[in-house]
Amino acid sequence: MGLHSQAVERMRPRSSTLGRVRVRLRRLFHGHRPAAVAFQAGLMAIDIAAIGYFIATSFVADATWLRVIDLLLGVLLALEFLGRMLAHRHPMAYLDNGVALVDLVVIGSLFVSALGGNLGFLRDARDPQSSR
Repeated sequence: MGLHSQAVERMRPRSSTLGRVRVRLRRLFHGHRPAAVAFQAGLMAIDIAAIGYFIATSFVADATWLRVIDLLLGVLLALEFLGRMLAHRHPMAYLDNGVALVDLVVIGSLFVSALGGNLGFLRDARDPQSSR
């Protein structure tokens, strides 16, 4: 290696693993290449399925399988949230977004519901006949 290439190598910043992951996430969340579009379509499908799940289970009595699905969905949405946050150029600034705060509330409610503090009493409050 010549003297010039050694100097250039010392000046070039070393890319961290986290930095490479963040760039890759940014390309997936905001890119236009086929892989990014497929990734974004998958996220949209998950979001639509989650909304359908929330609507469908609002009419179902509390059950163990609901808690399991709540936990799995909570983990999945938390990973998506973390990915979006890391993909943001300024990750902590992402929390200033109102939609991000709504996401955190939904994720938190899924974990609370899944880990035993079920909010099923809200279902009973909605329908006075169900407490008989």
